[in-house]
Amino acid sequence: MTCTNCGAELLPNARFCNACGAPVPAAAPIAPQGAPPPQAAPAPTVCPQCGAAVAAGLRFCNACGAPLPSAPAPSAYAPQQGYAPYGAYPQPPYPVYYQRPPEPDEPNTGLNVLGFFFPIIGLILYAVWNSTTPLRAKAILKWSVIGLVVSAAIAIITIIAIFAFSASMLDFM
Repeated sequence: MTCTNCGAELLPNARFCNACGAPVPAAAPIAPQGAPPPQAAPAPTVCPQCGAAVAAGLRFCNACGAPLPSAPAPSAYAPQQGYAPYGAYPQPPYPVYYQRPPEPDEPNTGLNVLGFFFPIIGLILYAVWNSTTPLRAKAILKWSVIGLVVSAAIAIITIIAIFAFSASMLDFM
């Protein structure tokens, strides 16, 4: 039978999990018949809170769920295996500050499209990014100028079409 909270193997007739201390449901399923018998437990000790006999090496009492003093409490600050504690390696004599990785200087399609449809925004982005990311800034400037030229050409064609249409309408009157 395993704990529903942490998945640890439970002892028979345990009301609380030995690993996490969670209460075991009253109608817990019984282990299947083909399961191997549980390993022999070490000599029992006594729970300081309820006085029930518990096996040595457990972290929580099976009867009341109280933490047992014989088991060391896990420390959140214990060093991990394979890692040396702080101070084991020589530290530099100056403070080391985190530096952001450099921003990639490559053209961005979304910003280029923005500069094409809104040339004023593209010009502003060029002015802001020219010193930090010159390739991206030049691409935005190029697409802003292309957008400006296309907008001007569409405006000129529209004005010519309006005058041609209005002149043809005056001929019909």
